[in-house]
Amino acid sequence: MLEKKAPPPRAESSSSSLRASVTRALQKGNESEWSGLEKKYGRAQIVQMLKNEIAFIPDHAVRSICEYFSLQPKDLHCFKSNKLR
Repeated sequence: MLEKKAPPPRAESSSSSLRASVTRALQKGNESEWSGLEKKYGRAQIVQMLKNEIAFIPDHAVRSICEYFSLQPKDLHCFKSNKLR
């Protein structure tokens, strides 16, 4: 009988498909959809991706995302990587 192996530990950075899914939901979704993201992936992981991985969020979505996740625009990776804002 084969023994089940434990899954490998999560890498510090998210997979590109997960990041793409979360990015799309944050950019085009609303608070209801963001709540679903939180339930599925956890608030800490979403905030970590906002701070360190998601390279673009449209200007019109930044304020709402920051309010919902209790962040400042300057905390977001997309803000840090785009000095023109």
